[in-house]
Amino acid sequence: MFENISWGDFKVKYNEFNIDKQKPLFDQLDSLKENMLRATVGDYILDISYEHEVEQVGFFTVLLIKKKNWEDPYMEKRTNSLKQLEKIVQEFIYMV
Repeated sequence: MFENISWGDFKVKYNEFNIDKQKPLFDQLDSLKENMLRATVGDYILDISYEHEVEQVGFFTVLLIKKKNWEDPYMEKRTNSLKQLEKIVQEFIYMV
């Protein structure tokens, strides 16, 4: 999914993002998890999660955490679009 992302100095620490862009998200509900991907660089953590109700399509949350301050994320965006998700991830990487 993120093969076109330039991660810069970010190191992917956790990756359970196994989504097929060619299939509808509703057909992949078992692959949509609360903790999907985490990457770090310096004092920053980039975190991708998925939130949904049972049997419903929900949304991705992308957090950029600074100095482990999970209570007040440096940046936070949500989307239910894979295309938009890639743009958000790249935007957050460029910010660091």
